[in-house]
Amino acid sequence: PNIQYKETDSEDEVFNLARQLASQLEASISEMIANIAALKANINLEDPENAKPFAFSTITEAGFDVIEPVFLDELIGKELPDPSVIDHVQIFMIIMGYHVSEGSNEAVWAECKKNLEELKNKDILSNLKTIMQDKTNILIPDLVRIENIVKRNPNVLKVTVYETLDAFCGFISFGVKELCEYFGIVNAKDFDPEANNQYRIYIYNERKASHFRDILHKVKPLLH
Repeated sequence: PNIQYKETDSEDEVFNLARQLASQLEASISEMIANIAALKANINLEDPENAKPFAFSTITEAGFDVIEPVFLDELIGKELPDPSVIDHVQIFMIIMGYHVSEGSNEAVWAECKKNLEELKNKDILSNLKTIMQDKTNILIPDLVRIENIVKRNPNVLKVTVYETLDAFCGFISFGVKELCEYFGIVNAKDFDPEANNQYRIYIYNERKASHFRDILHKVKPLLH
């Protein structure tokens, strides 16, 4: 839900925002429940394939092996890259456990650059594949932020755009795409109903609905 709260809001304005939030949450939860029911009808929850741990594909592993420090230097040196690059980096930073505030591209990029500098100083490039592979317990609020980026820019998970990105961003994009699929976040337009990620999408939607229900339960009592 896109509700903007300001500290200068009056009490009446805050209550009005809370009512808007509750209304949007109820609509979102209803939509999620419908999605969950449709997914559940088409998957076998007992399938042992669903319990497989996350593992990068061969092409992704090969991509990580050719990442060089100069790629990161080139990216950090950019004043303001293409918005698609910012989206890829933002998802990468969330996966890596960094908080990136929402705002203008300029503000987001300034924060991403600071975080990239920190990663560079930690010298994580040589071990980036292993570090990213371990990032499979991301909290629902962060996954929702990733999903919102994907909704805003569906190309962020398309292989066809990788060759147009900065070198570092192009390589980590493969990992970002595979991790998003593992979490159950996919580009709806490219979703293949025959693919084996319906279980992940189902689990993600269940967790997301539960998360928003918890928020709704906290908001509703304040309205009475």
